[in-house]
Amino acid sequence: MAHPQETRPHRPRTETFAGSSRIFTLVLVIAVITVLYLAKEVLVPFALALLLSFLLAPWVGRLERLRIGRVASVVTAVVLTFSAAGLIGWIVADQLVDLARNLGTYQANITTKIETLKSPSGPLGRLQRFGENLMHPKGPSEDEAHRNGKTKEAPSPPGAVAPPRPPVPVTLVEQTSPWLAYLQGFVTPTLSALAHAGVVLVFVIFMLIQREDLRNRLIRLIGSAQINATTQAFDEASSRLSRYLTMQLIVNAGYGCTLALGLHLIGLPNAILWGLLAGMLRYIPYVGPAIAAIIPISLSLAAFDSWSYPLMTIALFVVLELFSANVMEPWLYGSTTGISTIGLLMAAVFWTWLWGAVGLVLATPLTVCIAVMGRYVPRLAFFDVLLSDEAALPPSAHLYQRLLAGDHDEAARLVEKQFAQGTLLDVYDQVLLPALVMLEQDAHRGGLDEGKLQYLRDSMREMVDDLAERAALATAAAAMTLPEREPEQVSATHRQKCVVCLPARDESDEIAALMLTHLLVARGRAAQHVSVQALASEMLDQVAEQDLPVVLISSVPPFTATHTRYLCKRMRARFPDQRIVIGLWTSTGGKSEERLRTASADKIVTTLSQALDSV
Repeated sequence: MAHPQETRPHRPRTETFAGSSRIFTLVLVIAVITVLYLAKEVLVPFALALLLSFLLAPWVGRLERLRIGRVASVVTAVVLTFSAAGLIGWIVADQLVDLARNLGTYQANITTKIETLKSPSGPLGRLQRFGENLMHPKGPSEDEAHRNGKTKEAPSPPGAVAPPRPPVPVTLVEQTSPWLAYLQGFVTPTLSALAHAGVVLVFVIFMLIQREDLRNRLIRLIGSAQINATTQAFDEASSRLSRYLTMQLIVNAGYGCTLALGLHLIGLPNAILWGLLAGMLRYIPYVGPAIAAIIPISLSLAAFDSWSYPLMTIALFVVLELFSANVMEPWLYGSTTGISTIGLLMAAVFWTWLWGAVGLVLATPLTVCIAVMGRYVPRLAFFDVLLSDEAALPPSAHLYQRLLAGDHDEAARLVEKQFAQGTLLDVYDQVLLPALVMLEQDAHRGGLDEGKLQYLRDSMREMVDDLAERAALATAAAAMTLPEREPEQVSATHRQKCVVCLPARDESDEIAALMLTHLLVARGRAAQHVSVQALASEMLDQVAEQDLPVVLISSVPPFTATHTRYLCKRMRARFPDQRIVIGLWTSTGGKSEERLRTASADKIVTTLSQALDSV
């Protein structure tokens, strides 16, 4: 007996290609991360040079407009920048030497404050007694017993032999030359830092001189077919980075100068040093401002006898940080980076793990470049989704998702927010109507049971009616506060003749018709919608009873074209001169719209705004 041949489900080629594309992208990302980690000694100076070139490029451009030449402009900008950095370094070194010279004078204050804290009346003494009482609630502690003489050492039994002492370990210490130790501890790290600075300097100069040539080579490397996308990516990345770095320089410089002035007025020694360090450390996200605050606060504890000076220093840092984070940075930065807060945190952790402290400094600029690549390179689009500060879902999809989750409160808050930012037409056309189309698509795929479907439709109808009431109240309030505004002029003929909106098939079509009815009424037009429970013959009888300028058939895709076409043909056969408009909501063309064009309708509209203009 022959067994039937086993059949396997057919997998479309597009899914196979999509799966292989995802695997290739994943392998490519892993390979790039590996290269970044292994080649960090080479790539870190290059990344620093790229960062400085983005910062200096606008200034080089301004110098070039003075007609002094490309090379002279680059050299001038680089020399001024590195001279300023050298001057800051010299001031910091001088201040550090002065601080080291005066550290001995702070020892007495530190000792006094520590003794005050550890005294029985001090915070640490009280905390210690509280802990002792918790650990030994009954009887005095061991220290008190010793002081009171209530405990004695247990006498050794007669004839006891003392335990042998452990042997003393002997280690051979190789004496190192002081000069060699000096070279290993100071000179070698200094020379290494200077070498890295020299490499960065050379990179910056050549990047600025040949920036157009580097850009063109990257475009050719990516491919001539992607010139438009690559050009847009370069322009957006350079504008974002240049503005971000410039604004960051302004904010950090202002922060450092204000801090130095405040610490000087308080009387803290070496106020210029702490202002410079705070301005530089703020380039390190998240941890930099904390480090910048710890050192001056600790010094204020050591330099002054009173506790008021440390409190004033803490207050100065708190006020400056709050002002910078809540006023200056949002005002100057705005949406410069285009990266979400979670994206910045993820980037900070990733680049710190990859490149250490330098990676933390470079985290934001490098992440901006990656997010821009994700926006213009389809295979890297997931970076744009993960890192961008744009909404992950459009408002319509967000609303439908919350309704699916049964979170009616958040869905209502979303609709209220959209209504506060726009008009009733905007919310209906851009939020509720697309969400209604998503609902119908899921319903016809079989993804919603009857109870869930009815809950979603009832929620949508409730939101539509609630928004219409809010809009009517807002219009009435505006008319009372602004009596000089004349109402919209509507002809008497249109006031008398009513526009009827007919649902094509089911309740979703009726909800869309209800939206259009509310909009027409808000504009002063007479309008009504017919219940979906009515038969087609009953709808035609209702049309026959009135002298209607327009009849609109509301149809929510994807599977209402047949019913819409049937209703339109019956109406045309009975009323040959009637103006009929079909609302095929949010349609983008296709077979359904082509089929409806043969149904003798006068016009097909896809949005409520088009429908208002047509009726």
